[in-house]
Amino acid sequence: MENLEKVSLESKRLILQTILLEHTEDVFREFTSEITTFMYPKPVQSLSETEKIIRDIILQRENHTDLVLVILKKDHLEFLGICEVGAIDT
Repeated sequence: MENLEKVSLESKRLILQTILLEHTEDVFREFTSEITTFMYPKPVQSLSETEKIIRDIILQRENHTDLVLVILKKDHLEFLGICEVGAIDT
């Protein structure tokens, strides 16, 4: 299977690229309990919990099971959110 570390998609306004540990603070700040009401896992309470989740996401990517991308505004690389493709090994 292709290396998923370098996946990147671009449009006129957006960039989608693989999530990295450098996105930990953005994810922690944006994924509040209100935003994550119907999401798994439950809302995190600390940066260290967020980092653990991102490390798990990276491991899943390395195992070619899931691919999580961050969505960035192209002009200033502002974090807008994430998207996921799950069960990519099926």
